[in-house]
Amino acid sequence: MAPNASIRKAAHWDVQYRASRLPWETGQPSTELKRVLRDISLRPGKAVELGCGTGTNAVWLAGQGWEVTAVDLSVQAIRKARRRAAEAGVRVQFLVGDLTDPFLLQGPFEFFFDRGCYHAVRLADAAGYHRTLKRITRPGTLGLVLMGNAEEPEEKTGPPVVSRQEICEEWAGHFEILALRPFRFDPRRPGERRYLGWSCLVRRRA
Repeated sequence: MAPNASIRKAAHWDVQYRASRLPWETGQPSTELKRVLRDISLRPGKAVELGCGTGTNAVWLAGQGWEVTAVDLSVQAIRKARRRAAEAGVRVQFLVGDLTDPFLLQGPFEFFFDRGCYHAVRLADAAGYHRTLKRITRPGTLGLVLMGNAEEPEEKTGPPVVSRQEICEEWAGHFEILALRPFRFDPRRPGERRYLGWSCLVRRRA
C-alpha cells in the first residue's frame, strides 16, 4: 500500500467536484446503507458521515430522523451538500476539513457511515482515520464502511480496492467486525458499471 499524499489535499478533490461525471455521485442514497439500517433496525440518534461528498446520504439520514454531522475535505462538495440539504428541507451540520484533524469532529456518535472514504484515506493516513474513530465513538457505536473489493482488479475509474485480509487486520483494534460481505456499488446511471465492494459493519469494542 503506497502512501498517496494528494489524497489529503483539498485541491485534489475540489478539481474532481467541479467535474460533472463522478462515478460515486449517484444523486441517490446508498442502497447498501438503506439495506443495512433496515436489517439491523437501528433507532435514529447521532450520526456522522465521513467523506460525505455532495451530501446525498447525509441528507437521507437526516430525513429518517437522524441528527447528522457530515464532513468532507472539498469545499466544492460541501457547497453542493448544503444546497442539497436546503432543497430537501432538512438540517445537517456540514463541515469542511480533514477528518483526521483532532479538533474537527465532536462526538460521541452512535453511528458512522463511510461510503468510499476509508479506502482512499488509508492510502495516506490509515492510523489517523482510526484515531479519529476512536475519539468520536463510544463502546457499542456501530459503523458501516463501504470500500472497493480486491476480488476484482482495480480499474482507473473504479474505487481503490482492499482485500478481506487487509480489512480484518486494519479493523482489528478498537472495532469488532460484525458482518463483511461483497456487494455492488450503485451506478451513477442505470446500465453503467457497478463496481464490486465490501460492506463492512463494525461495532466499537468496550
